[in-house]
Amino acid sequence: MSTLSVAADDVLAAGPREQRLGWPVATGIAVLPLLIAGASALAAQAGHYAWFAEEDGPAENLQFVMLIAAAGVATAVAVARGRRGDRLLACLYAGLAVALAFLGGEEISWGQRIFGVATPTALAERNIQGELNLHNTFLLTRVFGLAQLLGILVAALLLVPTPRLLSAHHADVVDALLPHPALAPYFAMTGFWRLYRLASGGHSAVPWVAEYGEIVELVLYLGILLFVVMQLAVVRSLGRRRS
Repeated sequence: MSTLSVAADDVLAAGPREQRLGWPVATGIAVLPLLIAGASALAAQAGHYAWFAEEDGPAENLQFVMLIAAAGVATAVAVARGRRGDRLLACLYAGLAVALAFLGGEEISWGQRIFGVATPTALAERNIQGELNLHNTFLLTRVFGLAQLLGILVAALLLVPTPRLLSAHHADVVDALLPHPALAPYFAMTGFWRLYRLASGGHSAVPWVAEYGEIVELVLYLGILLFVVMQLAVVRSLGRRRS
């Protein structure tokens, strides 16, 4: 067996046994964001990019659906962890559920365009797009950009054995918080996209590139949804073993 194969097996063996995936499933999950990104870029190059460039378009609505679905699953994980007596994890997943629901509201500007709500003047003056949300304000835009850059760090943590060394004394907690290594591309794509935008100064001769971040966010939210779904499967499996 080659050194590369051994290293790959070592990565996939990380985490609780209930979360371990076989090569076909892990490969499919890892390749999916690349297929989404590639297909979207090809479609955009052919002129079909309104679906992710326009406000309240299919891409933005899908982001909202994924975030709300992930919030619901995270809530289920919090409840299941609480029933097991894992209070710290229950609190962390409850906080994650609230954060995801908040992001979902932010993505659709809290239904502003749906319900015809005007942006308060004080917020409109500080919001880059004049919308009823916080993530497009001048200060938080930088914070969100920094958070996207951290996606590279998250991906690196998932692909090296360091987390398992650090988990010697708190293995259960670390395993319940770290995504499966197959999800690394979902986080890495966000970070590398932000690096590209910083390097290019946010400018591009291609008209749809500025809006392509919506696809990158869609991939990230899909990765988060898959993460909480996997964690729910883990905690439910633990419950069956306990009973």
